Amino acid sequence: MQNRTTVMKALEMLSGAFPNWKASEVTLSIYLQELEDLPAERVVVAIRHLIRTSKSDFAPSIGTIRDTIDPIGSATERVGGMWTSAKAMGLLGQRAASKIGEGVRNDRIAGNRQDE
Repeated sequence: MQNRTTVMKALEMLSGAFPNWKASEVTLSIYLQELEDLPAERVVVAIRHLIRTSKSDFAPSIGTIRDTIDPIGSATERVGGMWTSAKAMGLLGQRAASKIGEGVRNDRIAGNRQDE
C-alpha cells in the first residue's frame, strides 16, 4: 500500500507540473495501475526528471515514464542524466564479462576448444 500511496503522490506532482493535463480519476487510476509494479522511489525520480526536462506542455505517457526508469540501476546513480563514471565502468565490465562468458560457453558447446 505504501508503494501505491507514493506513486499517487508522484502523479499528483505530475498533474500540478502540467496544468494542461486534466487527468480524470480514471486516467490517474490507469497510470497508477501501470506504474505500481515498479519501485516507488524510482517512479518518483523518473517523474521529477521528466518534470524538470520536458519541453512539452503535455504530461508524459505511461510508456515515457517507464522508459525513463533504467532497468539496470536507479536514476539516482546518474549525474545530470549521465551515469557516474564508476557506475558506467562497472556496467561495461559486467557486460563484457557476460559476453566473454557466453563466447566460452558457446565454444565449449560447439566443441571449439582453443586450449587443446
